[in-house]
Formats: sequence, C-alpha cells, structure tokens
Amino acid sequence: MPVHSINSLEQFQSTLKTNQWVIVDFYADWCGPCKRFAPTFETLSSELSNVYFCKVNSDNLDNVCSQFNISALPTFVLIHNGKEVGRESGANETNVRRLLSRAH
Repeated sequence: MPVHSINSLEQFQSTLKTNQWVIVDFYADWCGPCKRFAPTFETLSSELSNVYFCKVNSDNLDNVCSQFNISALPTFVLIHNGKEVGRESGANETNVRRLLSRAH
C-alpha cells in the first residue's frame, strides 16, 4: 500500500472512519530525521497490507497535531478504530516496527 498524504482535518477524520488500522507519520519538511526515515516508512507500508499508512505535515495541519499533542518530530501514532493505541517518537525503525506489530 502506498503512503497517503493527509491535507486537511476532514480528510484525516475520514481516514480514521474508513480504516480499522492507521499509522500516522507526523513530520515536517525541514526535519532531517523525518526526511531520512521517509524511505523506511514507504518500505514498511509495502509490508503491511492491513494498515493504512499516512503522513501529516505538522507545519500545515497544526489542528491535527494539537489533537494528538505532537511535540517531537517525527512521531508515529498507531490508531485502531479511531483510538490511539500507541506512539513512538524518533526515526528508529526497530521501535516503529514494534509499534506496528500491535496491528496483527
């Protein structure tokens, strides 16, 4: 599955309603670790077909970021049936894989 860019609060809310499992990559264009981790996030999305992978640019959607109290970038939030079930801050593949393992 591809990684989807979320461009509005409405699109984000719709994504949560229509997908059982969602992982959100909160990032910024100026964030070096975010840029370095992007290819890894793409790879992970191709490995897990039951999880909807999406990215939220923290500079463009601060309303979504404040809803999830995002204070560090990148932050990955795993959501099941619209509720947060886990999060991981930092571009650490092992930790993000561990987070995603909850979606099996």
